[in-house]
Amino acid sequence: MVAIEDTQTLEETTDTGIIDTVVKNFNHQIDDPICIEIFLALTKLAYLDRASDQIGRKFAATAIKHIDQKMHNQRLVKAGMDLLAIVSQLYSNVEHLFFGECLPLVDKVFKNWEFEPSIGIPTMQVIAEFAKHSENMRQECLKRKLDDTCEKIMDNIDEYAEPLYHQEAKTDVMLLRGNLNAKKVDPRLKKYLEGEGDLDIPIEVIQFLTSGRTMRYYGEDGNQRTLTLVFSKDLDQCYCKRPNERKVKQKYVMPTNAIKDIKRGYDPKNKDDPFVKGTGFFGKKPEPELCFSLFGPTTKDGNKNFHFRCEDEEEREKFVEWIDLVKRSKKIKKSNALNKKWDE
Repeated sequence: MVAIEDTQTLEETTDTGIIDTVVKNFNHQIDDPICIEIFLALTKLAYLDRASDQIGRKFAATAIKHIDQKMHNQRLVKAGMDLLAIVSQLYSNVEHLFFGECLPLVDKVFKNWEFEPSIGIPTMQVIAEFAKHSENMRQECLKRKLDDTCEKIMDNIDEYAEPLYHQEAKTDVMLLRGNLNAKKVDPRLKKYLEGEGDLDIPIEVIQFLTSGRTMRYYGEDGNQRTLTLVFSKDLDQCYCKRPNERKVKQKYVMPTNAIKDIKRGYDPKNKDDPFVKGTGFFGKKPEPELCFSLFGPTTKDGNKNFHFRCEDEEEREKFVEWIDLVKRSKKIKKSNALNKKWDE
């Protein structure tokens, strides 16, 4: 399979008709190592919406059936669920998965691999998309008691050893039970959910920031990579990680109160700007209206800033406006707490 590393390569690879070739030639007798490579390549392609749309319409049902048949193969199941998790992030694909027998597959995956985070995390991401998509899908998940399954996992997973898996389970319980009916909501988050904060944060904002979005990241070092930007469930920090990986490097963790500024766009003429450096001399620069930056503290390793390119301007505006809302909320809460302390 081809190496897929950037958006231009994704576009060019999709244009070769590789997805149609896979659909035409894939069969359930294919060797497992080859199938895994196919799943991995399609997962990379699926970060491009039009490729994801093709995969969802033409291949998702086949992938679901094959994963079901190969449930004993941990590496294949992981690669397959990673693919379904990325495909499910495109709104139009959710119904393809739902009516393609994905829920019975989810049941079987949890039965066999519920305490394997590398498989459980993408599986929970698919459930979250069902729960958010429509009330009918949420109710169908509840009929299968997937909220109880997620809560069981949450209760039996060490929060400190597997923080991302624990948080995914929390999110799914909240979404499936209608947020406030979740039994295991973090007390700090519950105050926001119940509107007790000094500056109320809508549940839509919490869900967006804590579910995470996978985007193109431009580093201060001039390199670009695909990372997921996600906030902790209490909104106290954000971090960047590789899609579907559990480990987070400390250099990619930023406390919310350490975000000094949020900036839309960038200056294409500034050769030292990370968006420009990360593109190279001959590369196509990202559209400024799709980009935003979070400016954080200066550390011994340099400036801790996050620079991202979104899929569209609407997504960029959500990040800019909603992160600012969270910052202001926390600043007001801190100020009010200090005033209350002085009053006492």
